[in-house]
Amino acid sequence: MRVTMGTYVTYEELNNGTPSTIDAFRQLLCRYQRSKVLYLCGLINCVTRKWHGAVDKRAHDDLASIAFRPALLNHLAAHPESPKRILFHRLQTMFVAKEITLYGTEDGIDPLTTPHWGGLGEAFIMANDHLRLELEETNRTLRILTENLSVNEYSFPCDLRAVLARANLALTQFMPQPSELNIRDLFQQASGFTLDQFRVMCVGLICQYFPLDGEVYKKDKSQFLIGQDFFRSTAIAQETVNMFLKDMSAAAEDLKSVYQKRNHGPLDFTPFRDKPLVKIDQTYFPIDIKFLVEKFEAGVFWKINGSVDRRTRSSLHSAWGKGFESYSNWLLAHSTDGTINVLHKTPTYEDNNDQVTDAIIVCGHKAIFIECKIAMMRAEIKYGGSPTDLTEEIYKKFVESNERPQGIKQLAVAINTVFSKERSRLIEGIDLSKIRMVYPVLLTRDSIGGSIGLSKYLRQFFKPLVNEKLVSIDVGPLFCLSIDQMEEIADVLQSTSLAELLYGWWRNDRTLGTNFLMASGSGNRKQSRKLPDALTQALDDLFNESMTYFPEVAGAGVQTEIN
Repeated sequence: MRVTMGTYVTYEELNNGTPSTIDAFRQLLCRYQRSKVLYLCGLINCVTRKWHGAVDKRAHDDLASIAFRPALLNHLAAHPESPKRILFHRLQTMFVAKEITLYGTEDGIDPLTTPHWGGLGEAFIMANDHLRLELEETNRTLRILTENLSVNEYSFPCDLRAVLARANLALTQFMPQPSELNIRDLFQQASGFTLDQFRVMCVGLICQYFPLDGEVYKKDKSQFLIGQDFFRSTAIAQETVNMFLKDMSAAAEDLKSVYQKRNHGPLDFTPFRDKPLVKIDQTYFPIDIKFLVEKFEAGVFWKINGSVDRRTRSSLHSAWGKGFESYSNWLLAHSTDGTINVLHKTPTYEDNNDQVTDAIIVCGHKAIFIECKIAMMRAEIKYGGSPTDLTEEIYKKFVESNERPQGIKQLAVAINTVFSKERSRLIEGIDLSKIRMVYPVLLTRDSIGGSIGLSKYLRQFFKPLVNEKLVSIDVGPLFCLSIDQMEEIADVLQSTSLAELLYGWWRNDRTLGTNFLMASGSGNRKQSRKLPDALTQALDDLFNESMTYFPEVAGAGVQTEIN
């Protein structure tokens, strides 16, 4: 089915069409104690999202009943789209957290001890008036893409179990060989603790929050907080634990200092990504659960990236890219059946063994050519709100960089070469003589691949690259997906053609102006809440390994299928 869309409530809607000003919003927000507002932002992010990505509507409504007076809730209940009205959402809470960090103090109202949070809920609604970027004039497609990068990143569902499994595989099975680049040594030199210690302590934190939902929180509010003695039952020395917590956390005043030095727009939350735990006195809590899970892999990459010379840094980026390609092929290999979807990993030409593309999937008379790109986007590009800067970066990441083909140009070259009417080149071990249609797919590690408008925007570059008069097949439109989206559909590829899923997107949206999860829904698939078996096993392996350090993890009980 299609992703269920909801609409958030704005102050403009409740104030006779007049939106709040940013000054009025900040004036109201700063009436409240900074640490308590940060606590509430983290709590909302923790309990209102289920680990498979869906919104926990019960927890959302319970928090709304505490934060808002009945008159407002009754007004919203009377709205024709009442079930889909949203009072709290991730992009909003992160914006509020950033604003209170920058402008708040510890003076003022404690919303946790005041009925209806002392009116703080109004500030959350005001925040919704300030989540759109003010952009320079540009064409509509690029404008939509620029506007929706943050919306896609913070609002679309994402299975955090898959993110965790993928991260652990990146740091184990798909790491480069030590003779090529010794990730373990480089990380220990940069951080002061071993890679395995870091992984296991991350697992310990994550397992604290896997079972924490609204009902658990009601029974024991202390479950949302951890102390410096959190790892006391492990085999890890307290000195190492202290270094880890220092690396993972920051006090509000320290976060403020970082933002004052480097801030790339209202929706740039990079300091929270870098320090996903907020430290208040001697206790800690996560500002955002997804940031905490992402830190598992990103913490290793960026710690090394910031401590090595330019040459080693280049090798690191290359290794991470190769690792992502290997992971993508691994996921597809464990998800496809070999009949409906026939995967060919890292195919090469018969004549010289050069790589054709990263993967080819044959679905009857259709073939899917896939290029995998890690596509790390700099914060100033992703959140800065400049369509001009964004289009330059997208061109370098996905079309051409320093006269070297990237992404979609690599796909075009492969299609033109393999299916040339005059001089086609054969692929080792693959018979494509019966193929009548090719679907090109750009698969990204960064969430940008799943953004609204990327496929439509890149079409202008891809279409001229394929000379349809000189190839023997029909070429479909360019499809862009993120790895999160591929992971979501992975468990249905045993019984459903990937080509049919892509065609479902194209059929429902001929311009591909939306994204895969919004438009591909049809009778062909339903949103799955079951983690693919291969990722389930990867999680089991991670937790079993962690038990040797952290016995309490044994009882964490991560669900791989949700009722």
